[in-house]
Amino acid sequence: MSAADPSCTTPLLNNELSSVAVLNDFDKKSKPVETDISGSLFARKDEYSDITFEVGNQKLYAHKSVLFGRSPKLDLLFQTSLSQGGLKSNTYQVTSPCTAADFAAMLEFIYTGAVNWETHRSCVLNPSTLLALAKEYGLPALMAECDKHLTEKLSHQMLHIDDQFCFSLVQAYLMCSLYHTPSLRRLSDSLLAVHADRVQRFIFRSALRVNLLFENNEGVLHQLVRLLRRKKQSPAARLVQTNRRKMCLFMILFIFVLVLVTALAQLLAD
Repeated sequence: MSAADPSCTTPLLNNELSSVAVLNDFDKKSKPVETDISGSLFARKDEYSDITFEVGNQKLYAHKSVLFGRSPKLDLLFQTSLSQGGLKSNTYQVTSPCTAADFAAMLEFIYTGAVNWETHRSCVLNPSTLLALAKEYGLPALMAECDKHLTEKLSHQMLHIDDQFCFSLVQAYLMCSLYHTPSLRRLSDSLLAVHADRVQRFIFRSALRVNLLFENNEGVLHQLVRLLRRKKQSPAARLVQTNRRKMCLFMILFIFVLVLVTALAQLLAD
């Protein structure tokens, strides 16, 4: 057999080297899916994006093939656009009261099944807004993710019982009244039973702040106030108040004894 003709092998070798170079260049530029989605996927238009969401003055680019079948509202939007000859420029104006970051987080959840709270921290994601979007677009899994996140956040705030904790607890009660958040409801109910007196005093002391929170939901606020009055009279609340009084009396007695011992020691030293 004759040796292979170098003129035939050279083009093949060049093609292989070219393919390797392209793949290496792609590896350098590519990012993990989670990083890319949380970063800039929705902020740039590519050749495959076929739907644009306008949120305020910002545009988010997405893909109908990914979104279809995930949200009843989006499905209805796509089907209506097909029956009417298509959306104008495939653009949809988002009328929900949310920021572009919140809406992008909802899209991210549809794509990945998770919300990267750490990546979006600089954007200040609003869990209550995400809950509203989850309810509007029919995404119970996103609602469960927000429920989990809010429960963990409130659990961490239990370490410092201050006005911010009381505000978070009142806010949690409001969200539990508006959305299906079973884990948050169980935790907030138990905390309200223990800290009913403190939360009630916070509501009266910060009336303006609380009224702004419950704007358009005054009935829920009245319901919370009635609930706190009942919980203040519950055995658990009375036990907590009794323990607090005992602790205060113990501290007063301890200080008195300490002062007395110090005074006696000085007298004996003299």
